[in-house]
Amino acid sequence: ALNMSWEPNEKNLFTWGGSLMSVNAKIKDASSKTSLFDKAGMLQWAYGMNSGGKLNTLGATANASYRHVFGSDDAHRLLIGYQFNFGNNLLDFNTETHGIENYPVLLPWTINHNNNITREHTMQVDYSNPFGTGKHTLDAGAKVILRHNLGRSNGYVTDLPGKVPADNPNNVDVNQDQDVYAGYLSYTGNFDPVSVVAGIRYEHTEMSMDFKKGQGRNFTSHLSDWVPNAAVSYNFSPAHSLRLAYQMRISRPSIDQLNPYRMTVNTEIQTGNPDLTSERSNLISLTYTNFGRIMGGNVKIEYARTSNNIVNYSYFEDMYRISTFGNYGLTSRTTLSGFLNINITQKMTLSLNGEVNYTDIRSKQLDQRNSGWGGNYGISWSWTGPWDMKFNAYGGHALHMIDLQGWSSGWYYYGLGVGKDFLKNKSLHVTLSAGNFLTSRQFFKSHMRTADAIQNTNFSNKVWSVGLSVSWEFGNMKE
Repeated sequence: ALNMSWEPNEKNLFTWGGSLMSVNAKIKDASSKTSLFDKAGMLQWAYGMNSGGKLNTLGATANASYRHVFGSDDAHRLLIGYQFNFGNNLLDFNTETHGIENYPVLLPWTINHNNNITREHTMQVDYSNPFGTGKHTLDAGAKVILRHNLGRSNGYVTDLPGKVPADNPNNVDVNQDQDVYAGYLSYTGNFDPVSVVAGIRYEHTEMSMDFKKGQGRNFTSHLSDWVPNAAVSYNFSPAHSLRLAYQMRISRPSIDQLNPYRMTVNTEIQTGNPDLTSERSNLISLTYTNFGRIMGGNVKIEYARTSNNIVNYSYFEDMYRISTFGNYGLTSRTTLSGFLNINITQKMTLSLNGEVNYTDIRSKQLDQRNSGWGGNYGISWSWTGPWDMKFNAYGGHALHMIDLQGWSSGWYYYGLGVGKDFLKNKSLHVTLSAGNFLTSRQFFKSHMRTADAIQNTNFSNKVWSVGLSVSWEFGNMKE
């Protein structure tokens, strides 16, 4: 990453920068066993799979911004920004079948090749003007996001692993465009000890799919949304407050959810749905915050209701399980979460976080409903020891998770690290770390129930890691 700034005078500031990330990984020894039962609980068929492949990810970001301050008040300002994001995600995935029970003969190898390319331009202007001796602030702005994505996928089933044929009828080559134009207006008022915020945002979205290859249908859609938000806070002190807030969120489908390519892994077929539209969520939350010199944290209770929810669902055709997406869900979720930070000494801290939630998902189109409890928790400990050595330990656990048609077991993580800073300004950072090292594999389960069948899947993968990180910081930013 590289970030730079230039401040020709106290009223103007220019910043620019960028980052580059690349991940090349091999997928080795990923195994699973899948069984299908009928409604009476009788085994219909079962098989096991060993999978492997490679994953190549490239991400790049470039940005630039300009800030101008009016008069002597730094809060009266104009900001103009631009950012470009590029991503190239390549996945080659091969699967070998074994341990077949009561199942028609399967060809032993399935080959899949997926390459998704994302390009995003974001332009934004924000204006903030405090008035009334600083008790009132008016904010306004506009934003444009231009997304141009490519999805190229193919795959086939064969007796022996080999090269994907160019004339494979399952090939997909699709262009996806998503342009968002938005403007907002917001007011903030401080009436000590009460403060209020209210705002409105308008968003216009244009989405299109253009298939160069494949069975998908070209389309263009236009969405217009008014997105409100409001909050009121009571400040007992600068670090002690109670906040009641409402907001709406818009979530748009990704190219992975839209791409109709049918990725086949023996009896499992994953495909997108190009007819998806955006989903809307309404959230109400109450947050209590209290931070002190030694101990501090917050507790929040939140209720969220999402209509037009994009759900991942499955159905069976012959012996195949087909998984896809649809705007079929109505989801309600109540969440109680909290965070606690403890400064044990000047050089030792402990932080805890967690949540418990109850989720209800239903779909009239699929005539299904599911509900249940879930949650997660995490802990982190850090200590600066002799010679300024930095030690840390962390861990956490995500509990039982549900979706429309079933549930999946949670996952856990833990790790240790030790690091030290070097050079005059402690600008060279060296860290040695290890994670999930007590066992060679983690095991997971999932359960799915449709109107016709029940499917249980057990799978495992290797998750242990060791790492050496070296970073160097040079220069400084004005702001």
